[in-house]
Amino acid sequence: MRKIVLPMAAVLTLCGGTAALIATTAHAEQTAARKPVMIAQAGPPRGQEMDRDRQPSCSDITADKTEEMRWLESRLSLTAAQAPLFSRWRQVAMDIARRNQAECVAHQRNASRPPSLLEGIAEEETMLRGRLADLQTERPVLEAFYRALSPGQRSQLEQQDNGPPQQR
Repeated sequence: MRKIVLPMAAVLTLCGGTAALIATTAHAEQTAARKPVMIAQAGPPRGQEMDRDRQPSCSDITADKTEEMRWLESRLSLTAAQAPLFSRWRQVAMDIARRNQAECVAHQRNASRPPSLLEGIAEEETMLRGRLADLQTERPVLEAFYRALSPGQRSQLEQQDNGPPQQR
């Protein structure tokens, strides 16, 4: 008898779980179908800034990096020995941001027509080479700064790297 009851209980549990999953999925699909209408009627969700929904522009690159660096410096509580290392890293990161902003503006000026397939690949290759050069420039100064941080400061630095400051 026990051999029959346990498999039956397992089957009933699985069937019940499947039914609950189907019901939950159906409810989620109905909710998802209504959600865009509700958002469109009610406006943006409360507590969220309108800026999060807009696309970043070329003029935001340097300003965003400046804000990020200020926020990070205030969070890390740098020691006297760490401050010059952070300043050097900030300077390199800001130089990269300014160059990226200038390249972005130049690219927008030249974007009057879509590039051909080969031009697009060449542009992407140029962009990737530039990004690699930026990483090779930034890495040594970031490594020196990172090595000077305490474990707690390293954790905060790594948390910051997971998202922009405005999401905190």
